[in-house]
Amino acid sequence: MCSISDRICGGVDCGNRCDDRVQEKSDTESATSLQAMRQASKNIMYTVVNSRAYSEEALDAGLPGWQIAAIVIDVIIALAIIGLEVLIVKRYRMKKS
Repeated sequence: MCSISDRICGGVDCGNRCDDRVQEKSDTESATSLQAMRQASKNIMYTVVNSRAYSEEALDAGLPGWQIAAIVIDVIIALAIIGLEVLIVKRYRMKKS
């Protein structure tokens, strides 16, 4: 098991647990470890701030237009397939009779 410090020094910004054991920062004294933790914190904050998380559009809880269009197209295709299946079954029953 590698510690959080090992992962941070290895370039992993977020120290997620990969097993059930609680992991602690093992080295908080060395300059290398502190520099790596500062860089990891900076990377995480940079990612969040420069994402759409704080933009005006992200405050809107609705779906984007392209997602609504994709859902509508999926529903239309599903209805068409169901309609074709009904026609195929009806024709099969007519030919069988």
